[in-house]
Amino acid sequence: MFESIDWRDHSVRTLRLPVPELCIDGELPALIRAVQHGEAMLFADKHAAIAEMHYRQVAPVQDSDRFGLDAWAVLQAEVGALLEVSAALAHNAISDALALRDRIPAVADLLHDGTLTVRQAKIVIDRTNLIDDDSESAVQLNAALAASLSRPGSWSDSRLRNAVDRLVGLVDPDAVKRRRERAHGERGVRFSALEDGMGEILARVTAEDAAAIKERVEQFVREVCAKDPRTKAQRRADAFVAALLGKPALACTCATEDCKARSKDILAQAQSFESEVIDFSRRQVAVHVVINESTLAGADDQPALIEGVGVIDADHARKLAADSDAVIRPISVPGFSLTGLSDALTYRPGRALDNYVRIRDGYCVWPGCSQPARFADIDHTVEFDHQDPSAGGPTSHTNCKALCRFHHLVKTFTEWRDRQRGSTGFTFTALDGSDYAGPASSTVELFPDLEPPPSRRRARAKDRSYRKRYERNKNHIDIDAAQSRRNAELYDRIVDERPPPF
Repeated sequence: MFESIDWRDHSVRTLRLPVPELCIDGELPALIRAVQHGEAMLFADKHAAIAEMHYRQVAPVQDSDRFGLDAWAVLQAEVGALLEVSAALAHNAISDALALRDRIPAVADLLHDGTLTVRQAKIVIDRTNLIDDDSESAVQLNAALAASLSRPGSWSDSRLRNAVDRLVGLVDPDAVKRRRERAHGERGVRFSALEDGMGEILARVTAEDAAAIKERVEQFVREVCAKDPRTKAQRRADAFVAALLGKPALACTCATEDCKARSKDILAQAQSFESEVIDFSRRQVAVHVVINESTLAGADDQPALIEGVGVIDADHARKLAADSDAVIRPISVPGFSLTGLSDALTYRPGRALDNYVRIRDGYCVWPGCSQPARFADIDHTVEFDHQDPSAGGPTSHTNCKALCRFHHLVKTFTEWRDRQRGSTGFTFTALDGSDYAGPASSTVELFPDLEPPPSRRRARAKDRSYRKRYERNKNHIDIDAAQSRRNAELYDRIVDERPPPF
């Protein structure tokens, strides 16, 4: 019936959308959004059809069918043939279809609305698969997802997983515990030989162990000098091997006489030891866990968070806090004082503000980015005025945010512009004027006490100067050729990942 449809004749033209080749620059982002919306709708409709096949073929006999090749298996074979996928993937497609129909119909609605993409819907389906479809928890979760995921803003994969895990933990803590227990039992390491003399190691470990290993690798990477010719990926691979084989540091390969790598001194000191066993006890790594004080005390079971990894349940967090090596420190939430602006007039944020911004943002705040804030730069939304710090761009929680190095460079050296509203509201404007909303969620959603009380950021007399400066910065689109060349030269000097300012 529908097999005769020639989709080549039903492309964007059928939807009264322009052909990409005929679009002006400003129309192409809108076209991509429209097509992505169409993909989401088709995904929802395809799975609705699969769910209907299940309703007609499997549901009437599922309580009495005892055949080895039961009605589900027959449907699984048909869906596999329809989608041209394996039996396992066909099984997943049926399960996803039932989830969208029975467990989280709000997600199907969000797909039709274009609020969620296909990839995002799959993440939500996967993170809720331990909730029983016909339970009261499913009803509560569906309502919570409808409210949470429909908020304005962008969702990176990591932020979406954290948001969904938080809701699952609230409506059904047992589901989170079952997931953790099952996952813990599946830990392991796999070694594979690849072509061209390479190998691959895949390890499934606990979240805290993964975070600690990542920090150790990043520690080694940071200790080579800026002239090291390896890419960051290559340095990480070499650092992983060095740490695993008990090396005290990663050797720098710049081959220059004036190498200033910190690892050079560490390796030289290690050679002076007679023992071949390296003691890492003095080179500790930190895994950052955020938890409510009330949860830590056992007064409630609110979810906690391992920075850069994701949401964990309260029992897991309390177990980590009880470790003999754990150090527990309160988080300083920024306050406000008209007479205490000295920190705001300093370019580099103090330790408390730096820590707060990284915890608050969780990840790079560029739309869709999942780089953990702990490994990102702290960027001033309104440029800090080094000549007259009191004139603009204060170093405060309402003017600072986490941006990974790549997006920091894009924001600094291209015509992209950004705006910050309060502590967690961000908007990014592309070269063609298109606006992209910042993250729809932050760590403040998990821990509301991280939200500072509303207050005036500066004296009213300063507002006019700040607004004028901000508008000039936002509207500054045209960059003359001489400035472009200077930017390019400066970019070449810092792209080796030396730290800002820039």
